[in-house]
This record gives sequence, structure tokens and C-alpha cells, in this order.
Amino acid sequence: MQKLLGLFEAHVEKGVLALCAGFALYVAWGYLLGSPNKITFGGKELGPGELHTAINDEAKRLDTAIRTAEADTEQTSVEAFQQELKKRFETGIFARSEDTQPVPAQLPVTTVFGSKIEVPGLEQEEESVELVTPLQPKSLAVGVGRSMIYRQPLLVGLGGEADELVDDEAKPVEQPWVTVGAYFDRKAQYQEMIKAGYAPYRARVYVVGVDVRRQEVQSDGTFAEPEVVSRGEAMPVVEVPEPIFDDEDGSLANKSEIDDAFRVIKAQQPLLQQPPFYLVDAGDFWDVPPLDGLEVEEEAEEDQEEETPMAPTRAAAPPGGGMAPGGMAPGSGTPRRGRPGAGGPTFGNPSGRSSTARTEAQQRQQERREIKQNLERAQQALVAKDFRQAIDLARGVASRESVTGSDRKKAEALIRRAEQLEQRAMRFAGGGGGLPARETLLTEIIEEPETGAPAVWFHDDTVESGKTYRYSMRVQLWNRYVGQTRSMKDPADARNPILVGEWSEWGTPVTVTPETHFFVAGPKPGDEAEAMVEVWKWRNGNWVKERFDVRVGDVVGGVKTVKTNELDEELKQVRADVDFTTGAVVLDLRLDEKVQQRIPGKGDFSYREQDSVVIVYLDPADGQVKEKSAVLDRNDPLRKKLEDAEL
Repeated sequence: MQKLLGLFEAHVEKGVLALCAGFALYVAWGYLLGSPNKITFGGKELGPGELHTAINDEAKRLDTAIRTAEADTEQTSVEAFQQELKKRFETGIFARSEDTQPVPAQLPVTTVFGSKIEVPGLEQEEESVELVTPLQPKSLAVGVGRSMIYRQPLLVGLGGEADELVDDEAKPVEQPWVTVGAYFDRKAQYQEMIKAGYAPYRARVYVVGVDVRRQEVQSDGTFAEPEVVSRGEAMPVVEVPEPIFDDEDGSLANKSEIDDAFRVIKAQQPLLQQPPFYLVDAGDFWDVPPLDGLEVEEEAEEDQEEETPMAPTRAAAPPGGGMAPGGMAPGSGTPRRGRPGAGGPTFGNPSGRSSTARTEAQQRQQERREIKQNLERAQQALVAKDFRQAIDLARGVASRESVTGSDRKKAEALIRRAEQLEQRAMRFAGGGGGLPARETLLTEIIEEPETGAPAVWFHDDTVESGKTYRYSMRVQLWNRYVGQTRSMKDPADARNPILVGEWSEWGTPVTVTPETHFFVAGPKPGDEAEAMVEVWKWRNGNWVKERFDVRVGDVVGGVKTVKTNELDEELKQVRADVDFTTGAVVLDLRLDEKVQQRIPGKGDFSYREQDSVVIVYLDPADGQVKEKSAVLDRNDPLRKKLEDAEL
């Protein structure tokens, strides 16, 4: 080992010197003796110095050639485009061309499986589209009611057979209902489709229908599990066939059936977006749900009516001229008086004041008799279906200065009822002898005032009276790429003709109009264990009321014989047994409980405590324990609405 080490130490210096000498020779050859780097330009190997001169010479040569070039004066005949296009179509793709080879009648099979056969020049650019989910509806609104309706299916397409329509002998049936409405922004949906790569003609939006789901309020105040509402006869249904694809080439085998369904959907867009409600015979006449924008306009009109005082209507002068009722001069707004002298007494009979008072009292009695008679005549005209006379008589009553508040309410209720029935009669008159098809009731399309987005709605006729629900909605759109498997990123997206959208946010809970309402009237005189309640019952489109005494453990209501606000053939009030049973059970009764009543003021409000009768009861609709008080029920808006609608 020591010997090898010594040998290495003796010759290591010589090796280092040899490497240095070799590197020095390489540098001398590369930078002094060897030729520099060259590139090929114009077919010659040129170094850096020669390359600059060669490029400069070539540029000068091109400049001289451009300057000295002569224009080509030879005339070239160009065939007219029309003739050229005609020749191309007549020859077909299999004809031989001068500069291309003809396409063979049968393409050679290059592979048994795998890549597709392509013909140069005949490639078709394919789309690669990802489907867009329909957007959420916005501004959800809900309307409720209870009506006597003619149950008639809503036909889509060419219509149904004659026996499917409602005839003259059909009878209206009682129906509680809820209509859920919202706006659907078609423009925003179109823009989303364009961003996703849709062809513009395939980005047009066509609504197939809407779905709603609901949650019922339970006895503990929570919401039950959501359930999708089944479509009844209140909603249109489009029968869309299931796409069938050929197993060999993947083409759509039932394309004609799919196209027929699309044509129906395209033609029936107004009907599918805003289906008309059933024909209403009595009760709540259907109206558009209180959507944003529409509701604001109505409120503004109501506010304006409240703020604008109504000018007093002058009473008509009696026949033959003379004084109007109340000592008013005809055409004047002030009582007629004698002309006073300058500082002197009033001219006239001193006993004229008592005579005038008697005359005014007699005139008031005469007016009250006329008002009562006109109200009876208006109601008789309503029963006889002479709606115009009923409206004129009721308006004459409402316009009188001396009319009482209750008589004015009756007159206004008669006017509303007659106008509703008159509109319904006009619709029925266009039915060709029977009731008109619901499709003919479609009027103008409702749109959002600001954006122009159309409204869509759903009629739920499967609700139960008195129950409280909240709703959510989604939209169904036609898939414009159904059957176009080669155009989709995911071919499975072309197998469903209907695209189901996203659910909207939950709306505000709403209570379905029940058959009965009751309000606490006060304590029963002379009995500290009982109270009086006022029960309203919905009967054949009208609300009738009756009072009952209740104590703890009683079920509110019962059967009583009352006037039904209906007239018989002799135009007399019909009396009948009416079941006012509400199903509410009285759990507790307190006669002198302190109740806070809200007192409205200018721009604010305050509370005050009052002694009141309070009834604690079990509500049969949702199983919850609730309470009512006489103080709050006295000014309840629902009670006032029922009183205003009472004939």
C-alpha cells in the first residue's frame, strides 16, 4: 500500500501539467487557428462578416425587381358565380374534378374498431356543449282562496273530445286553492346558455312547466318534510315521449314524436307559463298572486284613494223642482236661507224652523225607505241575473249622502258581486252553448314591470282547509340538445328532453281559507262562565254568520237555522239549517284579562291595556293551542273583510 501511494505522489504533478497543456491547445485552436461559426444562406455557408453583405445584396435585388416589374395585361376569364355554383351542385361530390381526386362510392375500412372514418374536405365542426341548469324563479308570491268552481281539465295541444268539456248541466263544486307565482328571467337564462357555448338558435328558452313543493306547519310550529305537489286538473300536462336511441349508430329513433312534442310546447308557451284558473261560479274570484311590482301599484292606488277625500255627492232634486233633502237648494252645497238685512233680523216665518225640521225628518225617513227598497231591488236583480240593473241600483244607494255605513257596505258588496258575475257571464257567453274551455280564458301575459321577465305560476288544488303551508318553485325547460349526443360533452345529457331547474327560496307561510272563522264577541250577560262568539260559515260562495254561547270544553259552533243570503224563486230570503261547527275546542275562558291593544298614530303607534274576554282553544287545522280576545277581534281585518262582503 505504501508503495502504491508513493508511485501516485511521484506522477500526479505530471498528470496535472498534461491536462493544462491540452486545454491550452484547445483554446488556441478554437479562437486562433480554427474557422469561425457559419450558417447556410442562399445555399452557401457564410460566416458573420459574409452574412451581412449577402443579406444586403439580396435586399437590393428584390427592390430592383419590384421597381422594374411590369403589370400582367393578359385577360383572365372568370365564370359567373351563379353558373359555377350550379355546376358544382349538378356534378355532385362523386364527380372528378381537375385538381382533386373523386370521392369513392365506398370508403375503405381502415380499422375494425376505433377511430371514425374521415373524408378530407368534408369534416364538420362539432359542438362540445355542457347543459345549463334552469335558473331559480325569483320574487315568490302566494295567493289563496275558496271558490265554487267548474272542475274542467286544461287541455294542451289540439284539444280534447267534446265530452271532455263541461256542459250546461255541470254543477260547481267547492274548492280551496293556492296559486304560487314567481318571475322567471328568460333573458338571463338565454345569456347563460350562450356563455356555455350554445348555438344561438338553440339558446332560445321554452318553458315546459313549473313544479312546486310545500311544507306543512305542524302542531309544534315546525315544518314537515317537503313534498312535491302532484299536478291536478288545475295544471296543464304535456305528454313528452321518452327518447329512443338506435343501438347501432346512436341516432334518435323516435325523432318525429319528439319534434311533435316540441312544436306543441313552442306553440303553447303562454298557456304553460300562466295557465288560467278554473271557471269560478261564486266565492273568491281568482286573481294574479301579489307579485313584486304588481302589488306595489295596487297599494299605491289604495293609498291614493285613502288620501284623496271623496267629494260629497249632492242629492238629486225631487220631481218638480224645489228643495233637495236636508234643506239643500238644487245644485247647491249650502242650505237655503233668507237674505238678512244690514244688521237686521232674518226674513221669514218665525215658526219656519220647526216646520223645516219636520220636513227634514220626513225626508230622511223617505230616503231610508227608498234606500231599503233599492237594496232589495238590487238583490232581486242580482238573483234574476240582471247584473247591470243591480249595479246601477246599488251605486245609486252608495252615492247618497244620507246612507248609513252598513247600507253603504251592503251596496258596495252588491256592486262587487254583480260585476264579478257579469264578467263570468260574458266569458260563458263565448262557449258556444256550453261553458268555454279554460284555454280561452287566457288574457294578457303578466311581466315584471322593471325587467320584463314573465311570471310563471302553479295552481295547487290539493290543499286542505285551514292548514298553513310554505312553498318553493322550480322551472322545467325544453332541452334544445335532446338527441344531439355528438354535440355534448356528456352524451347522457342528450337523452332527457326536459331540464329541471333549481328550487327557489321558501316563500312566506300562508294559511288556506277555512270553511269557518270565529271571533270573540264578549262575555255573556249574567253568566261568568260563558262567552259569546261570532261564527262565519262559507256556504255556496257566500259567508253567513251566527252567534253562539261557549264555555270551557265546548266545541265552538253548531247547527242553526238562519237566513242564507240566498233568494228563492219568489225572491224571498231562504232559511236553512247551516252547520257552523268549527271543530275548535275551548280549553280556557278568562273574562277580565289585561290585553295590550295597539293604537296607531301619525308615523308611530302605542299600546294600551284593556280588560277583555280571552278564549284559549285547540285549533283542529294544525293541532296548535291558540287564543283570541274580544278587544283584538273587534277590529280584526279579516272580520271587517267578511262584513264588507256580506250581502
